[in-house]
Amino acid sequence: MIFLWDYLPSIYHYFFNHGVIPYPNYSENFINYIEASIPNLKFRGQALKTKIILLERCFLTILKNAGYDPNIIHPIHCEIFDLSMGLWG
Repeated sequence: MIFLWDYLPSIYHYFFNHGVIPYPNYSENFINYIEASIPNLKFRGQALKTKIILLERCFLTILKNAGYDPNIIHPIHCEIFDLSMGLWG
């Protein structure tokens, strides 16, 4: 099962290798990279773009409510926050 946050490492690797995320209109190259990076991906094309936009909006909402230094206990949540911060923070 792939969760929404499973996209984060692939998005971050793309960002690290290319220097940008082609936002707001995600390029075909970007979407192809994400699709190729995640085995058993259920969402493709426009559905994948929508999921990535949702992921960004969720992070920005958390950032707005909790700030730049939220009290995070679980290691996976710390990793999710750190990757999201590197992308959108």
